[in-house]
Amino acid sequence: MKVLKDMVEGGNSFWDAVWKRYLKHELNIFQLEEIIEGRLKFSGGTLKGLLPLFHIEERDYKRFKDFLRNQGITKKRLVEKINKKASHSSLKARYSSPDK
Repeated sequence: MKVLKDMVEGGNSFWDAVWKRYLKHELNIFQLEEIIEGRLKFSGGTLKGLLPLFHIEERDYKRFKDFLRNQGITKKRLVEKINKKASHSSLKARYSSPDK
C-alpha cells in the first residue's frame, strides 16, 4: 500500500501520508483501520508505540487518539480484529494441511 510505503520508506508522517488522504476521501475507514491494525503488531500492541512508526510527535499523541476515537477506532476493537484474524489463520492452517 502506497500510504505505508510513504511512511516507512519516505519518512512521511501519519498526518501527511494517511490523515490528509483520509480527509480527501482517498482512503476509506476500512483502509484506515487496516493501516493502524497492521502497524499495531509492531508497536508492542500500544497506540503510543505507533508514534515512532508513524512519525508522530509525542505532543500529538492526544490528537492522534482523538482522531481515531472520532472515527470509531479503538484499541480494543483493533486488538479483537487482530486476534480474530490470527484465530482464523490458525484454524485455516490446521484444517487445510494434509493429514499424515
